[in-house]
Amino acid sequence: MINGLPVKININNASFEVTEDEPFWEFLNGGNWEPGTFNVLESCLEPDNIFIDIGAWIGPVTLFAAAKGARVIALEPDPLAHQKLLQNIELNPGLRDRIKVLPVAISASLGSSTLYARSQYGTSSSSLLKRTRDKLSDQIVETMTLEKLLHDLEVKPDQISLIKIDIEGGEFGSLPELGMTCKKMRVPTVLVSLHYAHLIEHFYQTAIGIRVISLACMKLEHLLGFSFFNKRLIATAREALKSMDHYPNRYTLEGRQIEIKELKASPWKFSDIVFTYRSGLNV
Repeated sequence: MINGLPVKININNASFEVTEDEPFWEFLNGGNWEPGTFNVLESCLEPDNIFIDIGAWIGPVTLFAAAKGARVIALEPDPLAHQKLLQNIELNPGLRDRIKVLPVAISASLGSSTLYARSQYGTSSSSLLKRTRDKLSDQIVETMTLEKLLHDLEVKPDQISLIKIDIEGGEFGSLPELGMTCKKMRVPTVLVSLHYAHLIEHFYQTAIGIRVISLACMKLEHLLGFSFFNKRLIATAREALKSMDHYPNRYTLEGRQIEIKELKASPWKFSDIVFTYRSGLNV
């Protein structure tokens, strides 16, 4: 807040208020944070239909979607981010009734899992993946499949406009089940963010486990421009993305169509992919 007053956010003709006057919100207000994400939402959201924000963090995409008229299911398991998300929603009484927040992590199975973080929770990098740079592992969170979530909330196939999944590397394990459910429910559009750097960190953590050695190897990779785990990374990405093959069209955030052969050959080239039944993406 500035002098105890909420901060006003304006982006793509949508406005909402938030509690914190931190650099991120200034960055967002300047149109510099993931502009492609907001363009995709504006193109694909339908008023009063459901938008599912998997990895909602402190609410930039959730609040934007609600301000555009969507009904939002926001999932955020990180306890500090979840608290800030609720605070930001409370500042927007006109949007509150359009947003349902759940402290769960989408996964391939029901149960619970450790949520890892760098030096603190509440940032945008907490993950179900155990990574070399993570220092915290004291949060156990509920995990749920997308199918179970939709069943429990009684969401019908024709009610969903868009699903966004941005969970800092956890998407590689979650996509196979999520993709099958999206096919079954015929979800029109899914925006997937892929975090290959987190996946590589996870490979180092599981293969070596010694932080100083893993960090030195990752630095060497960066300097030499190659990855010791390149084959494993490609295989993992292909396996995860295979579940989205039923979508006839794939686009970058800029609206460039991605051919399926191109995606299978070089998945690491694409950090954000829009899978859709739509022919063309108006961004």
